[in-house]
Amino acid sequence: MKLLIVGDCHGFGGMMSAAHVAVELSADAIIACGDVWDVDRSIYIARDNTNAVPPFHMIPGNHERWSIWAKGLFADGIVAHLDYTKFELGGRTFGVIGRIDDTPRVRELMDLGLWLGEPPEMFFTRLEGQQVRDALGGSDVLLFHDAPFPFVLGHRPISTAQEWIGLGPADTEIIGSRYLNEVIRTIEPKLVFHGHMHLLDIRYIKQTRIYGLPPIDPTFTRRGYVLLDTATLRAQYFDMSGEKLDG
Repeated sequence: MKLLIVGDCHGFGGMMSAAHVAVELSADAIIACGDVWDVDRSIYIARDNTNAVPPFHMIPGNHERWSIWAKGLFADGIVAHLDYTKFELGGRTFGVIGRIDDTPRVRELMDLGLWLGEPPEMFFTRLEGQQVRDALGGSDVLLFHDAPFPFVLGHRPISTAQEWIGLGPADTEIIGSRYLNEVIRTIEPKLVFHGHMHLLDIRYIKQTRIYGLPPIDPTFTRRGYVLLDTATLRAQYFDMSGEKLDG
């Protein structure tokens, strides 16, 4: 299978952007790494009098419409995956931890006025090591919303939309969830994909290749996506001009 994997959608515009890319590239499924938002809206692109959009898989971010998640009121074609669950696509097993980690740095940013979501829904639950192995063991790929430590954060680009507020230029800071780092070391997947930070970052933790994805949200200037071949587990990152940057 050919999978399209994207970062934050930030609503219907980002969902449609992902759908158009998926249809153009004949992807068999879409996976969004959280902050999808408008999950009760159907995505439709007509081809030969049918909907050409493949199944849209998603995990929770820190900003979601939680009442929809609680009631399971997802639109047709949208497949939601909860924390500490696994699913299969193309013969590969995907494990999920969405939302973000409840860390002192996150609480500090919230105290400074940065709106990061609604506690407690925005935070994932931490489990003990054996519980993590029981839930996610055997995963070929892990899907996170939050970034595992270490993630290098400098100037974080924000949307051109008026309602977005960012911290602006900042000194380089090493951030990320140490818990998710330990999850990677425990499960040892081949690949990890995450969103949340709005930055492209490709790195390794031990033998696991980590892809931090920028948003697919069309109001952002730096956008991109990954194509994953499940037969080989080869991942290729493309920016939105179509230029392959990694593979």
